[in-house]
Amino acid sequence: MKGFEHPHIVTPPPGEKTKAWIERMKKVEAPNITYRDNEFPVFIKSAFMNNVWDVDGNRYVDLTSFFGVALLGHRHPEIQKAIQSASIYHGMGDVHPTPHKVELLEKINKLIGGNYMGIFAQSGSEAVETCLKTQLLYTKKPGIIVFEGAYHGLGLGALNLTSRKFFKEGLEVYLSIPVYELPFPGDNNKSYHVLELAENLLKKQKIGLIFLEPIQGRGGVRIFPDFFLREIRFLAGKYNALLGFDEIFTGVFRTGFFSYAQSKGVAFDLITFGKGLSSQFPLSVCMGKKHIMEKAWPESNGEAKHTYTFLGHPLFSLVALKVIETVEKQQIDTKIQTKGKEYLKTLLQLKMHPSVLDVRGRGFMIGIEFKHNVFPLVKKLLQHGYITLPAGKEGRVLEIIPPSCIEDDLFFRFLEVLHGIIE
Repeated sequence: MKGFEHPHIVTPPPGEKTKAWIERMKKVEAPNITYRDNEFPVFIKSAFMNNVWDVDGNRYVDLTSFFGVALLGHRHPEIQKAIQSASIYHGMGDVHPTPHKVELLEKINKLIGGNYMGIFAQSGSEAVETCLKTQLLYTKKPGIIVFEGAYHGLGLGALNLTSRKFFKEGLEVYLSIPVYELPFPGDNNKSYHVLELAENLLKKQKIGLIFLEPIQGRGGVRIFPDFFLREIRFLAGKYNALLGFDEIFTGVFRTGFFSYAQSKGVAFDLITFGKGLSSQFPLSVCMGKKHIMEKAWPESNGEAKHTYTFLGHPLFSLVALKVIETVEKQQIDTKIQTKGKEYLKTLLQLKMHPSVLDVRGRGFMIGIEFKHNVFPLVKKLLQHGYITLPAGKEGRVLEIIPPSCIEDDLFFRFLEVLHGIIE
């Protein structure tokens, strides 16, 4: 059935048409943006559910959800209906809004337990920067604690919080937020040490926010221990700092729950969602406790202190409502939880290979860590018709982030191919 077919390679990628597009791109796009060599990338022509086709007619199975955004699959029928039914494609989000903006905020507020208010944006980076403004306006304390391996976006505000120095090279003069990066907590002994470091900072510095991804996405699917999340929540409260979770990647059912942190019983003051929220449309949100948002952002006197042209975009908001409705009606969240455990259990067999260091994940967010950079493996998988991505500081993690519509035969065939390539 179309959208759920195995790979079909008619010409080794990248084909001649892709190569022609690469040459055209070289003339107009800044060189650093899109990586290219003799094996990478391919140019996409169309996509449907779990399949992607390139301009050369090759059919692929997508195991990335295109950076995690295609939660339901590409061009899901319910999303297509919502797009076609839209009566307006743009509103004046902070002047003359449309009902969809309010309905979506109400829905998100309910899903995370109530008593929250939100501000929409387009990208994850923008939602993170809304958190930064909110915490400073509320706490008056500029210091922020983050963790090694963090990826919170590349906007000049969010970039302060992102871990890798590579992204900051040459831009240091613009990065002046007092950010304190702590080691990533691993086993119990290391976690307790990190908690001690955090408490010392909270005692000595003006820390207004502790901010983290409960599962690091681009950092290599690294999972914060449950007890660490609870203890850092306690420390934030003890020293009057806010606790914020960046769930741009983990949120909106990627792990089977709307909020991964909430599923662990950890309360948050600020939280961001994006990626899967609106099925590939650019929409994100920063949600904060009501008393925090009311103090940080008092009633408008006619001029919004923080806004975007596309804030509360009616089409994007309508699509996001349809994504949530589809997940709930079809119990996709339960499927992700169940299938995620099954797939992870099967993938754990890869640990028998000497080159594999670890396999970890939650729901449909799984990472396979190797001893070496996995980009050659990503290229090899592309030749076999599978779209994957590397992650982690040294690119040693192969991320498996499939759309929720993936069928077992597609996944297990991929696993056979992966086994064969590794051996």
